[in-house]
Amino acid sequence: MNVSRIARIGLVAAIVLVGSAAVAFPVPTFTETVVAGGPGMPPPAQTDPEMDGRYVAYEYIPGLDGAPLDGDIKVYDVGTGLTTAVTDQGADDNIDQTAPDISIDTVVYQSGSAVSNIFAYNISWSNTMQVTNSVIDQTAPRISGLHIIWHDADSNGLMWHSFDMPQYANGPVPGSAGVEPGTWDIDGDTVVFAKETAPGTFDFYKWTIDSSAMAQKFGTSLTPAVGDVRLHNTRIVYTFGAAQDEVG
Repeated sequence: MNVSRIARIGLVAAIVLVGSAAVAFPVPTFTETVVAGGPGMPPPAQTDPEMDGRYVAYEYIPGLDGAPLDGDIKVYDVGTGLTTAVTDQGADDNIDQTAPDISIDTVVYQSGSAVSNIFAYNISWSNTMQVTNSVIDQTAPRISGLHIIWHDADSNGLMWHSFDMPQYANGPVPGSAGVEPGTWDIDGDTVVFAKETAPGTFDFYKWTIDSSAMAQKFGTSLTPAVGDVRLHNTRIVYTFGAAQDEVG
């Protein structure tokens, strides 16, 4: 996801000064809504949710007796309460579609049995586009606006694509070879990722999409492991520690 936007779904508490008197709005209340699953449902699994604006993308695994166990991608519209099948819109294709991310009205995900490739689905146009056509795994995509990044198993680095470029016109993220699993994200045109440069030393790097410069180091974490990097504006969060059970 990770598009920096001024307006987002939510409730805001504010104090407005009128003359010398302060007018306080009511304290916001929050409710929990079941997007998928819930009491009395059969045993499918819904996992890995990602949200931007009104849409929640997630992975759905049927898990029913006699039914395929491959993952599919679905989108829930918070505004209408409707769910859209991004994959398996007709019959089950028996192919794993996993690792969804969403930005505005575009969902990206990986799809494949023996080899995974990257796909994008536009909710507004109900259109699917294949982003990669590789014989080596392309996995774990992240999207922000027009830009996608993902992991290329051939180089053990990151690749990128912009929707204003031709299909399959993809390029490497400079300096990302050796990237740690799950340590990349994108916001706007800024890519971040982490690499272990020495035992117990993880350096964080940033790179601007379509820049000819190499990625620049901007921070270091001294820890046995890092993962789950997420970027928003000028800050990142990540898990760290031997069990990756702490957040930095």
